[in-house]
Amino acid sequence: MNGFARGVILPSELTRFIRLCHSIALSQLANRRNAAVLSRIHGLNTSDLAFDCISDLFQRDEGGHYIQLETYFAGFSLNDTTDPELLVHLRRLISSRVNQGIFRLLNEADPSLGKILRNIKLAVSALHQFEEVERFGEPFIRPSLCDPLEHLPEPSQEEIGRALLEATTGSAFVPELLAKLSVYLRSRQDCRRTVPLVAVALAIRAAHTARGHVPSGTVQPEDMSLVYDSEAIVRMTMREVRNRAARFVARRKISSELLEQYCAVIEEGLTRRLVYANGQDFTLFRALQKINPTITRARYRLSHRSRLEYLAHLANEIAAGWVKRG
Repeated sequence: MNGFARGVILPSELTRFIRLCHSIALSQLANRRNAAVLSRIHGLNTSDLAFDCISDLFQRDEGGHYIQLETYFAGFSLNDTTDPELLVHLRRLISSRVNQGIFRLLNEADPSLGKILRNIKLAVSALHQFEEVERFGEPFIRPSLCDPLEHLPEPSQEEIGRALLEATTGSAFVPELLAKLSVYLRSRQDCRRTVPLVAVALAIRAAHTARGHVPSGTVQPEDMSLVYDSEAIVRMTMREVRNRAARFVARRKISSELLEQYCAVIEEGLTRRLVYANGQDFTLFRALQKINPTITRARYRLSHRSRLEYLAHLANEIAAGWVKRG
C-alpha cells in the first residue's frame, strides 16, 4: 500500500494490494441490505460485486500510472503517515467507492429509484433540512439540529411511506416530501431519527405510486413498455456513441483516452440540454479545454473540431431517436 501511496508499485505487491482492497469492499458489502438484491439482479456474486465497485481505482493512464490512487494519497503527508493510518484512509476510499458502486448499480437496475436517490441527495445538499451520515458503510439521513435518538429502534420503510402518504394529497416533489419527513421524524419520540437513504427513496416512490404519480422510468405490470426519462436517454445515447466511435480507436486515428474525453464533453452537453434544459452557454471547445487545458483554440480547430462535432451531431441524432421512441 505504501508503494501505491508514493506512486511506486512493484509487480509483486499489486496482487496483494488488490486482494486487500477487495476484502475491504467485501466487508463493506456484507453490511449493505441491498447488496444481495443487486447481486441477483445483475447476476453477480458478492465477490464480483466487490470487484465491480473498486475496478475503476485500478485504471491506468498511458504512462502506466494508477491516477486515482496516486491522486487520492497525494492529499496526505506520507512522511508523517504510518501504515495503520494509511489503511484507515484506504478504508475510507473503498467505502466511498462501494457507496458509489451501489448507487450506480441501483440506477442501472431501477432508473426511477436512481433518479429519486439523486434528487434526495441534491435536496439534502441544497436545503440543509437533513444531514447525510454513514452507518456501517451505508448512507443514512437525519434531520439537522435535533437529537438523533440513536438508542431507539429504527422506523420501518412502511412507517416512513405511510407518513409521507398521509402528509401529501397530490403530486409532490422530493424537497416537499423531505420537508414532510423532517417534521414527521422530529415529532417522533419513540424511534431513531436516522433513516437509510435507500429506504427513504423507496418510501417516496411508494407514495408517488399510491397517488398515481409514478416516476418516469418505472415499469408498470400492466404496461411493460419502459418510459425513458431524460437521464436514461443520455446514458443510452452515450453507450451507442461509444460503440460507434470505437472504430476511430481501432484504426488508431485517436487514442482511447482522447475518445473518453470527447465522450465526456458530449455527455456534458446532452445532460445540460436534456436534463437541466440549460445548454445555451455550452461550447464543445470550452468543455474540452476544461478537461484538457493544454488544448488551445488553434489546436482544437486543427486536430479536434471535425471529429468532436461529428460525434456530437451523431449523439444528437441518437438522442432524438430515443425521445421519439419514448
